[in-house]
Amino acid sequence: IRQIASIDNAGSTVTLNKSVANAHPADEWAGTEFVQYRWYPDVVLDNIFFHDHVNGIHGWSHGMVGQLVIEPFGSTYHDPVTGAEIKAGAIADIYTSPTCVAADNGMTNQCSLIPGVVDGSFREFVLWTINDHDPIEATLNLRAEPWSDRSLDPALRFSSNSSQGDPFTPLFRAYLGDPVVIRNINVGQGTNVLHIDGHRTYWEPRYRDALGVESSPIDAFHSTVSEKYTLILNGGAGGPNHVPGDYIYHDGENRRFQSGAWGILRVLPGPVSDLQPLPGVSIPAQKPTCPTGAPVHNFNISAVDLPSTSVGGNKDGRKAAFVPNTDVTAVLRKTKFPEPLILHVAAGQCV
Repeated sequence: IRQIASIDNAGSTVTLNKSVANAHPADEWAGTEFVQYRWYPDVVLDNIFFHDHVNGIHGWSHGMVGQLVIEPFGSTYHDPVTGAEIKAGAIADIYTSPTCVAADNGMTNQCSLIPGVVDGSFREFVLWTINDHDPIEATLNLRAEPWSDRSLDPALRFSSNSSQGDPFTPLFRAYLGDPVVIRNINVGQGTNVLHIDGHRTYWEPRYRDALGVESSPIDAFHSTVSEKYTLILNGGAGGPNHVPGDYIYHDGENRRFQSGAWGILRVLPGPVSDLQPLPGVSIPAQKPTCPTGAPVHNFNISAVDLPSTSVGGNKDGRKAAFVPNTDVTAVLRKTKFPEPLILHVAAGQCV
């Protein structure tokens, strides 16, 4: 503890009763030289949010945030490219300990992340949805890829197979069937939506019964300020049918999506030299979308731009609708008014 011994108003300096512990350059803030915390995470608490709480409304959007991620007992953390052990990083492979013995204390098995859901090693992606960041309104891990920087051709906007390449946002990679865990925290001043294309997760994967996870599967979830989630991709990378390809993850609000809050989850069909395999995880074969013999139900649908009316300002292209192909002509001629499209199918049908 240092106390102020005297104050020189003319020189804008203070003299302490004893010197500070370290040498500081001129004009460097030295009010608190360091703070040491000691914490014992005795259970799997998932991801813990820590942040600046003095000027958070400005500091958060510039990166004054962090996550302390609690992994299963005895696990190690590795660079997905080299396999080298690491201590920090938003993208890591978590190797669980093959010699871990679950404690007989009535608590959840601490040797695996979620017994029966993620029992062994897994790919881990730490994802911040950070909003209110000037001049880009929304970012992912403080990165953004605005649509304005991509191809004007909508068919190529999200394609990496062109001169624009991969987006600047985090590129998550995994092999088919790899267990994937996303640690997400909403850093902003309001609600947020994260959508993961082609995959589903759960609000709470730890609530299980004899039939499996009780929580309903979703592909987009809503969160508000400082809320944290551990998201488990159902079926692993590529989903239950193990389909390879590039999948977009993005902010569900269109203005934030357009401003650059989107990225790619790349699911690879086979081994490559710059992605280490997970211990004890093999690459499964791709499954068909529908089981053999499933009845087929076909729908023929068109997305059309609706002709405007005086109420719509007589500006075509301002409204659109999904309509059955048999109704397209009537809708465009304004002889039939479109309604929100409702399709009915029976469980077990292939659509």
